[in-house]
Amino acid sequence: MGSGPKPSCRDFELVLILRTGTDSQRDDALRELMDRHTPSVFGAAFKIVKNTEGANDIVQAAFVKLVEKPPELQPDQSLGGWLHTVSHHLALDQIDKYKRFGAFSEDDGERAMWTSRRAAPVEHAEYKQMLRRIATLPLPLKVVAEPYLMHDVPVSVIAQKRGLTPAAVYARLKKAKAYLVRSRTKQR
Repeated sequence: MGSGPKPSCRDFELVLILRTGTDSQRDDALRELMDRHTPSVFGAAFKIVKNTEGANDIVQAAFVKLVEKPPELQPDQSLGGWLHTVSHHLALDQIDKYKRFGAFSEDDGERAMWTSRRAAPVEHAEYKQMLRRIATLPLPLKVVAEPYLMHDVPVSVIAQKRGLTPAAVYARLKKAKAYLVRSRTKQR
């Protein structure tokens, strides 16, 4: 620890240590850089993804990129700008994954988006009957009604996944409810 970087080292010197130092020196330099820049990288990422877990993932990925390929800084440059750019691009990539896969990680995929978290489980027969009724909805109504009614997916998530405003989702849910009520009274 005694041979690690001094707290007064500039970013340029710490990045140089990341490139050429011993393993111990590189660990100390990375620790110092993380202490300096994690709050701003997290803040930049959180502004985009609006999700603490996603922002933490971006911070980790940004520092992994730093270790794998440290930038070539000039002596008067700070690492903050480079890390901000990297975190910005990683956050946009994460938002793109969310739009494509419905979750902040590809591992979660659609499953995370549509998993039910009901407090009281619906009886199987009732669930199947509701699914049959939802299946009769026109497609624009069905794509918002099914996740909302059957899987408790929040309106904001449905809106983001479908590229709609929350107001548009609420309007479609209102139409779907009216349609389901009409179809239910016709069945009786």
